[in-house]
Amino acid sequence: MTWKDILKVDIKEARRLGRKYAPTEMIRDDIEKLVRREKKGIKSLKALIPKIRETKSIFNTLDSYELGSIKTILNKMNLPPSIDSSTPRDLVPKILEGYISEKEELHKKYHY
Repeated sequence: MTWKDILKVDIKEARRLGRKYAPTEMIRDDIEKLVRREKKGIKSLKALIPKIRETKSIFNTLDSYELGSIKTILNKMNLPPSIDSSTPRDLVPKILEGYISEKEELHKKYHY
């Protein structure tokens, strides 16, 4: 067994014990991690929206790079990716802005 394997076992054991003996702290930590991921995702989406608006496409759809970027960000934020290759390009910024405003309202509501 390597030191990396031992470290992984120790981390798993620490998490298991934390969930057993300090569940409220573990839940609070999970929520804080999720909020950090969401804030980072919001920042990335806000940077991506103007690029989507500026770029014109013959077929009025997202290219594979844009679609992949959006799906990656939404997956990290634990949001359902309701945007696919058939979603019209001009509708994508509205959907993303809706996600962003919803998440920012929740962060304000719960003081994050």
